[in-house]
This record gives sequence, structure tokens and C-alpha cells, in this order.
Amino acid sequence: VLIGISLLVGIPGIIVFAPRNSVRPPAVQQPERVKGDGTSHSMDRFAILLQVAVIPVGGQLGWHWALSRSDHRFAGPGSWLLIFPEIAVIVILHELGHIVAGLCCGMKLSGVFLGPLHIYYLNGKWNLRFVHGFLKGAAGAVLMIPSTPNRNRIGRIWFIAGGPIASLLSGIVFLCLTTTIPVGQSAPLWDFCAWTGILSLSIFVLNVIPVRSQALYSDGAKIFQVLTCSVLDDYYWILSFSHSLAVTPNRPRDYDLDALRRVLDSPVGQPLRVVFRLMESECMFERGLIEQSAESVAKAQAAYDEQSEVMTAGSICAFVFGHAILRGDATTARIWAERLEGGDGFGPDDRWLCSAAVACAEGLKNEVESLLDQFERFQRERHACGSREFNLYQARLIREKLTGRSDSPAPVLQSVAAPAELQTQPAYSLS
Repeated sequence: VLIGISLLVGIPGIIVFAPRNSVRPPAVQQPERVKGDGTSHSMDRFAILLQVAVIPVGGQLGWHWALSRSDHRFAGPGSWLLIFPEIAVIVILHELGHIVAGLCCGMKLSGVFLGPLHIYYLNGKWNLRFVHGFLKGAAGAVLMIPSTPNRNRIGRIWFIAGGPIASLLSGIVFLCLTTTIPVGQSAPLWDFCAWTGILSLSIFVLNVIPVRSQALYSDGAKIFQVLTCSVLDDYYWILSFSHSLAVTPNRPRDYDLDALRRVLDSPVGQPLRVVFRLMESECMFERGLIEQSAESVAKAQAAYDEQSEVMTAGSICAFVFGHAILRGDATTARIWAERLEGGDGFGPDDRWLCSAAVACAEGLKNEVESLLDQFERFQRERHACGSREFNLYQARLIREKLTGRSDSPAPVLQSVAAPAELQTQPAYSLS
């Protein structure tokens, strides 16, 4: 009995609150608790009380209800081995609910995490990798990204609610199945249906309560944040949209600048303010706002000097391009470009673009042409997506800057007219 209660209490909490990995390292840092996020310490303690007291009692009631409608009894100690396939089924059905709801709302599936199995879409193909660790092995997650810049809040609510709804329905279905298993069939099958139903209902209850545990918000808390237009919803929207650039036609010009600046002005965005400043810079650059873009690069540099975040290849390239092409600072650009040498996770295209930007700022025309030729050939072989088109746009701007340069070293690019299709502001739906 004690083993059963321990499993019943612990497993739902592990599945709901176990840490999730992001698609690409480093993992996205979760924001600190902020006012208006829908959670509180008292609600967190209530969720713990629910796991310790209410859910086990409810589980026993569900177990006796199922027994009252069947001649089966507990199949013995061997049935506890079924807890692992039960967890797998619960996680798969819960995450499948998120996936189906997201697809119905026009989102695109970019990653699935089922225990140690990570399947994610990157560079035009699906990739598979394994991550060791018990907590990671007990958790599940999906990454759904927006297919357009339009921000559909109703659709996001349905996507978030899809998981708990799937857990509720699957719990009811599995408990009802215990009443249909004929007498004489395998007792472990009955145990499997009973426990899967009880645990699925437990997952539903824990998910709909707005709580925060181990820096993760429950689905109920996230729905509250969407409904109240919380800055946390802006935070998750911006990060989700940034992932979409490598999969969809979305481009940096399509960022919601208002949401991005709300995040930057709040404590939520402070841990990643360097990355958010670079997003702001790329957005304004592609909209033709060169001076404002250069200013954002300077602010990102100042933020980096204060906290020294771990930079990805994309962030380093943004710094190199910003300093070399937008600000005309070849010295700082070269310092950033040198960080690509010998680093892991950096492709040849990253090095070609950064080297071309630095060479352009230093006036090395022949070297720039050679590097950009290699870079553009590489990019055109990639799958079509917004980030590829943005990279090609950057290369074109480097060529234009080099062609129109004067004899003075590293002139600042004062204004570059963006193509007509880039000058239109995206429309954002807040429905």
C-alpha cells in the first residue's frame, strides 16, 4: 500500500514538473516568478497538499469504483512493473493532446520530447538524439511554433489546454475500460487500465491548477497568463517565434516589437536581455531602421559586458554583423568573430559571414567577395525558411556597403533602403 501511495503521489509530480530541454542548447532560462503570473506560494503549497492527500484518496476511490464493476483483483507484485509503460502512455497521450490542438490552430510541430528520446526539426530534416537522466526520462514536452506572425491568443489557449483535456479524456476512457474486460482475461491488463486512468486524471488535476514548480509553470498558469496578457506570455511568444525562423517563412522583421520591448522593460527579460536586444536589432535592421538597429547592438554589448551570457552562434554572428556593418567598429567585430574559431556548434556559413563582415569593415574587398560567394552557395542549398532569406539579405547588404565605401576606414552605414516587401509592418491579431 505504501509503495502504491508513493508512486501515486510522486509520478504525477515528476511528469508535470520535471525539467524540459530546449531544442537547441543552451537551454532557455526560465524567468523568475513575477507579479501577475497567476501563481503564488500558497497555491504551490496547495498543489503539494493535493499530491500528498487528496489525489491518493481520489485514486483509492477510483480503484474501488473500478473493482466494484469487475471481478478482477490485484494481480500481484508483478503488476508494479507495468508502471513504466503506464507512464509512457500517459505522457504520450498528454503531449499528443498538445500536438493535435496546436496543429488545429495552425501551429507547426518543431520538436517532441518523450523521456530520453528527443525528436526535433532542424535544418530541413528531423533529427533524433538521446539524453540520459531519470527525471528527463519521466518527462515529456512538445515544441509548437507559430507558422505566421499573427498572434492568435485563442489558438494558444487551445494549444495549452490540449494536454490537460487529453489527460482528462484518456483517464475517463481507461477507467471505463476496466468495466469491459471479460472475466478470465489477464489481470495485469485490468491493472494497467485502472492505474493509467487514475494517474491520467491526477495529471489533469495537477495541470489545471496555476502553480510554478522548479521554474516551470503548469498549463493552468500559462492559460491564465494568456488570458491576462501577461508579460510572461510575451516572453514565451517571442522565444517561440524565434524558433520559427528556421522552420517557417517568418523573418526577424516580423517580430512583435511592442511585445519584445515589454519583455525588455520587465524583470522577466533580464536574464536574456542580450539575446532580446539582438532580436530587436535584427528586426529594425530588416525594416530599414539602420540607426536604431545599430543602437540596439550597442545596448546588447553593454548588457553583455554586465552579465556575460553564454552566446550561441546566431548571437555571435549578430554581434559581428552589428559592430562591423551597422556600427563600423571593425575592432570589436573581430573580437567577436574570433570566438567562432575552434568553437562547437558553429557551421562554416557562420564563419564565412562573420569573416566577410569583418573584412568589409577593414576594406579587404577581394576577401569579402570570396567569402560571400561561399556563404551564398551554402545558404541556397539550405531548405527555404525565414532565417535563410535573412542571411542572404545580410550578405547583399555587405556587398552594397563594400561597393559604396569611401577611402575612410570602416564608415558607418547610415541608411540602406530595405526592399519594398520589407517595409510593410506585419499585422498582429490579438483574438
